[in-house]
Amino acid sequence: MANGTREDHPLTDILIHGRPVFSDQADALIRDIRRFASLDEMYNLVDWFHPPPVPQFEQRLAEIRDRFLARAKDSGWEVD
Repeated sequence: MANGTREDHPLTDILIHGRPVFSDQADALIRDIRRFASLDEMYNLVDWFHPPPVPQFEQRLAEIRDRFLARAKDSGWEVD
């Protein structure tokens, strides 16, 4: 598990340190997913150290974001 220092884990680099990691779109999707998922859930979503090529990774992240957004809405969250 990551300890939160810079360059320790792609998620902490994006979410805590604001560093670019994958692509602008992928990093934005990861920040969106974090709105609806715990950090523990996020660590287990994909292999963050060996993601697929960027276009496929962005598509996968969009699917994950949509799934978590739907879960939030179904749970009564007010989301925009």
